[in-house]
Amino acid sequence: MEIKNPRYFSYLGFTGGFVDASGGGGWGPIVTPTMMSTTSLEPRKIIGTVSAAEFIVAVSASIGFLININRIEMDWNVVAGLAIGGTLMAPIAAKIVGKLPRKQLAILVAIAIIAINGYRLLIA
Repeated sequence: MEIKNPRYFSYLGFTGGFVDASGGGGWGPIVTPTMMSTTSLEPRKIIGTVSAAEFIVAVSASIGFLININRIEMDWNVVAGLAIGGTLMAPIAAKIVGKLPRKQLAILVAIAIIAINGYRLLIA
């Protein structure tokens, strides 16, 4: 099934953005597998597209949170650690993704999503 309608992707972005901002994450696990199953784009292009859009969503969500919370309550060491780790790992992950076959990558993404969310359900 190949979907090219921009309206579809707007709805997908709306859903991913809402889940991401309201639950503290979820953009990638919602948007990436959906795009992998509904487009014929190469995985590296899907991940690049999702990551570029996610940056804008993350900035928007961060601005909203910073306006509405007391900044002193934030643990800036955690923010810095996450930012540094993510910045260092992102180019490595992008290189790995560019070399994996589409089907193998889809299976790895599915396993990761099931494992992470299964763990979340168990500890809830």
